[in-house]
Amino acid sequence: LQSYVSHENFFQNAPVGAMFQDVFFRVQLDRANPVIMEAPHPKHRATARYEFQYIEQPETPLTDALLELVLRPKIADDEDFAQKIQLFWEFLGVAILGAATNLQKALLVYGGGNNAKSVALEIMEACFPSEVVTHVLPQDMQNEYRLDMLAHSRFNVVEEMPKEELKQSAA
Repeated sequence: LQSYVSHENFFQNAPVGAMFQDVFFRVQLDRANPVIMEAPHPKHRATARYEFQYIEQPETPLTDALLELVLRPKIADDEDFAQKIQLFWEFLGVAILGAATNLQKALLVYGGGNNAKSVALEIMEACFPSEVVTHVLPQDMQNEYRLDMLAHSRFNVVEEMPKEELKQSAA
């Protein structure tokens, strides 16, 4: 392992993927078959792993019901409801793979109270090993210490956005 980590930019050049007990789930979009399952190895440069084996397409009835509650408005038909569900799963998947920061996008769930938004965030947060979850407010991203916390984060969750104005950041 020492021979691997002694290289400059060791973690910056890590493959896109997620480490499970039994397999490294690797994604390479430049290939005809972008998903590669590999035996775990230090070359994967994983900073965290899931303490369970990989499961191909698990059933998620409770999560599906929660998404229905959170994402479908209380008014008539929602024309883009299926797209909202798709976005949720895509964002979660990209974050699990450690590639969300490359997109420079955020997922914002907005609305009144008592509609399970915080429960949805808790479910999303539970999808990550605790060592790769951060809680850094956008307003704090100019702070060098706070910014450093994001270096190995795969999921930064902020449950309540402060009312203060966001300042321009070099980050």
